[in-house]
This record gives sequence, structure tokens and C-alpha cells, in this order.
Amino acid sequence: MPDGYLHLNNYSHSSKSGLAGSLFERVMTQRQRKLVINCLLEIAEKQPPEDNTVMFKHDVYRFRKEFLQEHFQAVVYGAYRFIYKLPSSEIATAVVREQMSVEKIYDARKAAHRKDPVGNF
Repeated sequence: MPDGYLHLNNYSHSSKSGLAGSLFERVMTQRQRKLVINCLLEIAEKQPPEDNTVMFKHDVYRFRKEFLQEHFQAVVYGAYRFIYKLPSSEIATAVVREQMSVEKIYDARKAAHRKDPVGNF
């Protein structure tokens, strides 16, 4: 049964997280993700104790959904400003890297098909 808390991996897949969720989950390095988590923990620490904004369960921090809706996107984009990187260029680099990887696989399949056009490879 849902308890109102989400870990960042789950929240980053929701539409409420916006493109910041994709950046967090698919583009950011582990170290950059830790920066986001630490910033969120610092903000959560300043919330009234009765809000129970954050909990640590199953070896992961979990935050109230409302807290993430209010702070997640700003913290992700703030982390990029902190490390002097543009999210748009980071995403573009990731897309190009993935595209090149896919093209290498496609080219290898084409080459294998030319060696054996019947498909017995």
C-alpha cells in the first residue's frame, strides 16, 4: 500500500518530474545524482519535523511526493548550474552517444547479413 513517499528513481520516471527526471535518471553521473540527493536532504532538513519530509528505508532515501513536486526540478537544474554545465548540451551529448552506439550495432548487423544473406549467422 502506498505510503506517500517516493524514492528518486521512481519519481524521476513520473511525468511530474518533467525533463529534469530524464536528466537525473539517464544523463547525470552517479556523483551528480548524489549532489541532487544531498541538496534535497538539506532542504528537507529545514522543513518542520511534523512534515516527515524524508525517510531512509531499504537503503535509499524516500521523500514525500508533494516535497518532490515542489523542489525536484529546481534542484536538478540548480545542480547543473553548480557544476557549470548546460542541461541542453548534456542531453544532446547523450543523444549523440546513444545514436552512435545504435549505428555501430546496425552497421555490424548489416555487415553480418552481407556475409550470409540467408540469415544463418
